[in-house]
Amino acid sequence: MNFIFIVLISTLITIFAGTQVIISNSINIPHFSSPTVSKSSVLNIQNNQTLSVEKKEIDWQLFENNFHGYKLKHYNDVSLKNTRGGDILIERPNSIYILISQKSISKNYDLTKTIESDIFTKTNNKSFLLLNNISPISIGLVTAQTFSSQENNELISYYYIPQKNNKYLLIKNKTPLSREEEYLRSEDIIFSIELTP
Repeated sequence: MNFIFIVLISTLITIFAGTQVIISNSINIPHFSSPTVSKSSVLNIQNNQTLSVEKKEIDWQLFENNFHGYKLKHYNDVSLKNTRGGDILIERPNSIYILISQKSISKNYDLTKTIESDIFTKTNNKSFLLLNNISPISIGLVTAQTFSSQENNELISYYYIPQKNNKYLLIKNKTPLSREEEYLRSEDIIFSIELTP
């Protein structure tokens, strides 16, 4: 019965998120590609389109990672950096820190077992406190999984987005406890992620 309930809730969330994606895709947003990841040139595009969020006008840019197969929207006031191995770090000092990497699922594992193993490994760290256990969540048109913790006076959420060929995107969203309002801005970025073919 619980499984049917989870599938039903996941389906409803996915339909809602899909509708939001269709609406957001109809808005003209400037496009930014990482030259390191997608082997394209970087163009400085002035953003003439603004979106209203909580009565503030925010400029958005679009980033596409062709190598790892996803795109996202981000605020103009954050920096995007390529790190070793093609990971992407989105940050604004002392407020937003989002690390996106692509991982492979180990042999004889599935995504849930991978997450359980990650949590078990983290419990060896005395500063780790599990706040929310593994739960399904819709990101773009995909049902992902997430859990959150408190580690070293920071609120951290982990998102696992399944991809093709036994791969997944691992997203680490880290916010200082003193800056909880920035957590919502980080989530705006994470929930804009769409997998690309």
